[in-house]
Amino acid sequence: MGISHALLATTLLIVLSLNINCQLVSTNKIFPSQTLSEPQKSVSWSEATDESEHVSEPLLLEQEPKAQSEVETECSKCEWNGQRKEGPPRVVLVSVGLYGHVVPLIRMGEVLSKHKGFEVAVATHEHMEKLVLQSNLTFLSAGLFAIPAADYLAYLADISQETSSFRGLLTLFNEIYLPLVKPMMEALLPRVKEFEPDLVVADVGTPAGLALAHITHTPSMINSPTLLRIPGGPFPTHVPHWGTGLSGKQISLLDRCVNVLFPRLLSVALTPAFMQLNKGRTDFNLEPYMAQEDILRGVRILVNTAFGLEYPYKMSPLVEMTGPIMPLFVTEHEDMDLPPMVSGWLQGPQAPVLTQQSAVPNIGVAFVSFGNMVQLQSSQVQVLLDALQSSELFGLRVIWMVPADQRTLLPASLPPNFRIKILGRTPHLKILAHPSVVLGITQCGMGIAQEVLYFGHPLLCLPLLMDQPDIAQRIVDSGAGLLLDKAELNEKHILESIQSILSNQTFAHAAQRIASHLHRAGGATRAADVIENTLLIGSGHLRSLDLLLPWHKAYMVDVWVLLSAVICLAMTGVYGIKLVLFSSLGIGKVNYRTVSMAPALNNGAQKKASASFDDEESQSGDECTNVEM
Repeated sequence: MGISHALLATTLLIVLSLNINCQLVSTNKIFPSQTLSEPQKSVSWSEATDESEHVSEPLLLEQEPKAQSEVETECSKCEWNGQRKEGPPRVVLVSVGLYGHVVPLIRMGEVLSKHKGFEVAVATHEHMEKLVLQSNLTFLSAGLFAIPAADYLAYLADISQETSSFRGLLTLFNEIYLPLVKPMMEALLPRVKEFEPDLVVADVGTPAGLALAHITHTPSMINSPTLLRIPGGPFPTHVPHWGTGLSGKQISLLDRCVNVLFPRLLSVALTPAFMQLNKGRTDFNLEPYMAQEDILRGVRILVNTAFGLEYPYKMSPLVEMTGPIMPLFVTEHEDMDLPPMVSGWLQGPQAPVLTQQSAVPNIGVAFVSFGNMVQLQSSQVQVLLDALQSSELFGLRVIWMVPADQRTLLPASLPPNFRIKILGRTPHLKILAHPSVVLGITQCGMGIAQEVLYFGHPLLCLPLLMDQPDIAQRIVDSGAGLLLDKAELNEKHILESIQSILSNQTFAHAAQRIASHLHRAGGATRAADVIENTLLIGSGHLRSLDLLLPWHKAYMVDVWVLLSAVICLAMTGVYGIKLVLFSSLGIGKVNYRTVSMAPALNNGAQKKASASFDDEESQSGDECTNVEM
């Protein structure tokens, strides 16, 4: 009884201490650590990227926009985030200087600037200045890219061929994203303070963005141009977690175990990086985060994809699915004309062309692009070329978009049905919009994958790094494509996969179904509306009650401890009542002396019986002896 009472008292003290002390733990801390797909790379960081043709196009709204002067007049009378200010609101979009991170923010910035009258600045590295200025936005320099170009390309080459996605993700975090944080904060802090923003929208792979918002006490948002990942935070266990590459429709018991363990092991492996991020915060007099799940807690997040491609699951009201951030000239089908030579080649012959050997059919065009981040090996490129040049695909034309620094991977001379275009110099979205395109072959970064699907084309996926296996698996599960394994890449498998996609119309129908979901998600216009609403009324009304509670209440730790104490008390009481009742009724009493003597008596009886048996045998023996004599 004394031990039970001590246990109960200790349990109640724990409950009280949790209620008192844990009130000091803040749960509204935000710090992004997600990595994204399709960063822009170049041999020299001092040169701006050329992939800007679709960012600088004129933007058109679905409804007639207001005149600029009318918008400015209306904005000057608005109350932004509870504080009345003169003039239009100011928004800073912060991103690392990598193409897949910067471009979605620039496209949002164009809508905010041209059709909502906002003053928009893009804060990123210097080699992206040309891309920003072409969109008529203010450029805030984050200085030179902190990683030398040669080292950056070497890291990407290693990650692209890494067989373990776990090790690849760790390398990406530790060697590419983490070294960019502190230099960006040091370079951008004075420029952001001078701009005096009303809102900071930070790319999810740019931890410096939210840190700058915290330093300047500015409201903030997150933009995630890929699948949403909450580090260490709550995520449905039945949905394949970011980085696992698992299928959501054919998930085995072992896969479910991996799905539970993978994010937790990744969080443990990222602890040194998390500690370094916290050290950077303390250097700028910011409070460190208590846990990784605090990184995105309580912040409004724009996710640049849509259900239909992503698995549906319950999510926080703070998360907004915007769909892919496409240039509005694409959604409005404006200025989609290609140069005559390119357009003519894409169109192809209207009837089979007679050659000396046979007629060449017009199957269509395969669009091939592996973006800027993936580093293919020459052997992998050769296997792809051999498959695409196979006689079994006679009549299929191929246009291959390749970064300038990877042009040497492809031979100088190719068959007439091949065209090589430098990525960024030819508007690839206009090529994808051409009706002759029947197939996309990509690494399935979120940007290029959704661009191909947006125009209703099925995909042959060759994922190599980061979240590309996750995106590829979602495409396969949706029925819009097939998957290649980089570790077992061979000509026969590629050929069979292409033939299967071209001969089976279910792939094209599934791609068109996903395209309709992506079209209706809203894109850049929807994202701009959410940003405007956040400025007008904030996002506090969207925060669920668990975000306002200490962690022990949010996870019901105090409830379970109290219930355990009650159960222990009840069991102790029942046991005490049992002892009292049995004692008063004389039930269960045992004569321990009688029990202890019983074995001795039994042993004595056994010995006596044994001695009697021996005497009888002796007498019997004597009688037998007398008879014989």
